[in-house]
Amino acid sequence: MANAKNTERNAFTFIWKIENFNYYVHEEMSSPAFFVHSIDSEFVVELFCDNHQSDESMIACYLKLVRALNCESSFIELDFEFSILAIDGSPLISKEKVKKQFKEGKRRGFWDFIPLHYVAKNRTIVFLPQGTLTLQCKIWKTEGEMSETAVCFARTRMGIEQSSFVWPIEEFSAFKEGFTVPYSVRKASEQDPSISLNFQLATASSEGKKFELEFTPENVPQMSTDKNRKDSSNKTGFYDFKLSFLNASGVGKFHQEKNRLESHKIYKLRVLITEDLLNVKNGFLVDDVLSLKCHFTFYKGIISEEIERTLYGSAAKSDILDSRPVVLYHDSLSACISSLKDMYKFLYDAQMFCDVKLRTGSCCFSVHKSILSAKSRVFESMFEVEMKDDILEILDVDPETLRKVINYMYTDTIDDMQLENIYRLYEAAKKYKIFTLQKKCTLILSENLNKHNACEMLGFADKHEDKNFKSFVQDFILKHKEEVTGSTAWKILEKRNTVLAEEIYRLM
Repeated sequence: MANAKNTERNAFTFIWKIENFNYYVHEEMSSPAFFVHSIDSEFVVELFCDNHQSDESMIACYLKLVRALNCESSFIELDFEFSILAIDGSPLISKEKVKKQFKEGKRRGFWDFIPLHYVAKNRTIVFLPQGTLTLQCKIWKTEGEMSETAVCFARTRMGIEQSSFVWPIEEFSAFKEGFTVPYSVRKASEQDPSISLNFQLATASSEGKKFELEFTPENVPQMSTDKNRKDSSNKTGFYDFKLSFLNASGVGKFHQEKNRLESHKIYKLRVLITEDLLNVKNGFLVDDVLSLKCHFTFYKGIISEEIERTLYGSAAKSDILDSRPVVLYHDSLSACISSLKDMYKFLYDAQMFCDVKLRTGSCCFSVHKSILSAKSRVFESMFEVEMKDDILEILDVDPETLRKVINYMYTDTIDDMQLENIYRLYEAAKKYKIFTLQKKCTLILSENLNKHNACEMLGFADKHEDKNFKSFVQDFILKHKEEVTGSTAWKILEKRNTVLAEEIYRLM
């Protein structure tokens, strides 16, 4: 943090927001140039990955003097501070240098500003909300005072282009060693990357089948993060690749990925497909078809950059822009909520600080009491009872449904839209009084209501005493009474639940 002397003095504050920085942590980049009128000088901020001065890769951060006007001496002496800001504007990390001399074309700063893994891996959600880095640089005169306080906002957008497709491998069980299946992705335009893939069985053993997936993208966007570089021969195309297997519900699992691949090279991804994965119960091999989901992310470099606004004097000193931890960028509320969901999901995926386990059948899920208690009063009450080895037995929900319930409580999303599973999810939500999940399940059922399943949904709504949903289904049946009451499903309903059928007849 800035020393006590500087916090009381006028400063020039430069706040630089870099979108999609999570894809470019290894690249060298410089900010839009900004002019500090109090010292008649133009600067840029430079970022790059430094792995030469220590065993650990670091993100280096520098302030560079581009030009100085009306400067009486050969240098300018400044104090400055770099900070990475959280989504609420508070500093996550700050480093300061004092009495540093700047000459035109020279830079000062930190080669070890922050370890790369902090930003790129361990704490990505904290340092890069929505994939965006917010870097702040404060500048003071070492001697004397800036004529006024100023705050300058800049934004750089790093471009990405994504391509995702599902590749069905047919007659999978007939694969023999050396057998290769080619695949080519159609281009939407001449400018789009073209992708050729080969899927080959390398070896088969008791462990399973080992495959090699070879991929060769062409016409990959050539990118540079240095806007001053004019030699196009130095530009390189990079991309990320992610592979996952899709189950019968279209949910991807068993992810594998490669990052920062060079466009001019051929890469192979080795994949072990075990017998357990191919078990019919797991649903990954449907009608002898294995579905691969391939996802490419191509780097496009800087696609836009600008100084958004600069505030001076009293405007820069307002409550919104002072040094307290406040929101410096008015991102939408949905973006903040999304960031919070990402944090919850990260806690669950990383299994960090879990303090209780839910066990159903042979499956055990490590979770956080606080998060589940906030979503469900039933869980809150259950956690108040003493548990052996911090394990809570769940006897009335099957493992897969419990997994979906937990996923919802951490992410507010439902990852499986099959009606059969939505019925089970609704029942679990009702038992554990997770009302928002119950409402979402009702909405999904309502959107999928049709003449063929109307009787089934009517019985389900009646069984669970869901008056609103039952009324919705009854209205649908009345609008399509000839088709519904003439169906086999209606005849079965009349035999099994005459009271429910009579209710419809009375409404006609």
